[in-house]
Amino acid sequence: TAVQMRQPSQVVASSCTIITSSSWLVDLHEALPSQHQNHHLKQQQQQIRSVHSERQVKRLFKNHPARQRVEQRKGVDRTPIPLDPPTFPPIANPQFLPNGWSALPDPADLGLEELPKYPFHVARTGNKPNGAVGFLPVYSDFRLNGYKVTTRVKKISGDRDLFLQELRATLQLPEPKNKNPRYDPIRIRAGGTIEIKGNHVREVKKWLAGLGF
Repeated sequence: TAVQMRQPSQVVASSCTIITSSSWLVDLHEALPSQHQNHHLKQQQQQIRSVHSERQVKRLFKNHPARQRVEQRKGVDRTPIPLDPPTFPPIANPQFLPNGWSALPDPADLGLEELPKYPFHVARTGNKPNGAVGFLPVYSDFRLNGYKVTTRVKKISGDRDLFLQELRATLQLPEPKNKNPRYDPIRIRAGGTIEIKGNHVREVKKWLAGLGF
């Protein structure tokens, strides 16, 4: 049988086709990793932007000296507007022991028949020997090696919204304008515990004991 031989031009054409297809595959594989890397870099940039804490945002942007100079030239006043005083004034001037305990006020010493009642109530801790009065449930919480300090108020019942309003007026901690809970210095935790940014144990205890709790 006669062996069919390819012409040189056919061999060259087929080899060029193979080379062209292989180079296209190489270009495709080189393009895909670059697109993936760009997407990965975008994700990293987004993560870096979201790393800033509230304190870092204030230091880098809001409280930056250059911004303060511009606001001073423009006459911008960022002094917070004070809140109205609390609706319920204190009825007693409590005295505290070094461990944070205070006695309940005696209505007779205040010239009252009984202690006033409020739409909200804060119960003291129980299980004390000989029926003694417990402590006010106000605690300080230190986290991140003391870097983050918060105050927690427990055992709250009744009108919680009114309690928060009175608490904000007492501590002068207004609600943020954008209503964003992330920037709110007061928040409600699980179980009804109210958490306040910063150490306000003395102020909160003095306020509650002054109301007669």
